[in-house]
Amino acid sequence: MKPQVKVCTHEGESFIFEGIQVPTHLHSYVAKYNSNSNFKYHIYYLSMAWLQGWRIKLSEDVSTNICIESSTSEISLSLKLRPFPSSDVEAFGHIFINNHFKPFIDTIRQTSPLTDIRHIFDFGAYVGLSSLFFYREFPNMKLTAFEPDRESYDILKTNFTRNGLAASAGQNVAVWHESTTGDIADDFRDGRAWSLQFDPKKKGALQAITLPQSIEQFASNQPIDIIKMDIEGAEYKILSDSNVLELLRHKVRYLCLEIHDEMGPRTELLNALSKTFSISEVGEHTLGVNRFMGNLLHA
Repeated sequence: MKPQVKVCTHEGESFIFEGIQVPTHLHSYVAKYNSNSNFKYHIYYLSMAWLQGWRIKLSEDVSTNICIESSTSEISLSLKLRPFPSSDVEAFGHIFINNHFKPFIDTIRQTSPLTDIRHIFDFGAYVGLSSLFFYREFPNMKLTAFEPDRESYDILKTNFTRNGLAASAGQNVAVWHESTTGDIADDFRDGRAWSLQFDPKKKGALQAITLPQSIEQFASNQPIDIIKMDIEGAEYKILSDSNVLELLRHKVRYLCLEIHDEMGPRTELLNALSKTFSISEVGEHTLGVNRFMGNLLHA
């Protein structure tokens, strides 16, 4: 039986829930979900966003969508996210509240002006949050984002168009070690939207393309400055291919990977990547800087 959590009395514009200062207009939302022990992480990030000046708007039925907006001098974004129990808000919190990608940006700053970043591939783009973070950081970039789950992809398109990115920058495909078709599986980790996997064993029309095919289609004549990859374990089979590793050496300047240890031996993958990339591990991310990047120049 899940623990019941009492919502404390209102105090001005906020109230206290699980030790978290929550804006008053989220009271009915908290009342709806407070019996779920995982809800505190969700409401924590909404509340932290509010305390940092983001505007939080709920759909009237508290079940359709959440809009999170900021228009400060530091950040101007309007994001559509799904309510609890979706993982969208936690993903937002990791990226925009915890600055999930800041160590990666700092790594790039040490070796290259941010204005030199021209093209980014975002594999496992989810609802577009990482793509929009990079869009804010790199003023000259072109983005190609890949997201296999149709529902997340539709939200990605909405978030792109709301914030000045073309919806066509997103591709509703999976990246896999071979070209095939399949469907989405929800039996990995917590089974929520940020943990969905492509499964070729499931019958479906979802297209999966290889990493070389993606490069041929979207960046055949230019280097890729950044590949960000968070594809729920598929990275092992893709990056263990010697042909793919050779392609990365000649095409990609920086890597930002989330390696899923349940799916394979991390050491072997890092050893293979380290033949081309200087590797560092910060938090959940494995960062790679191509030691031969001097050969990768834009026309």
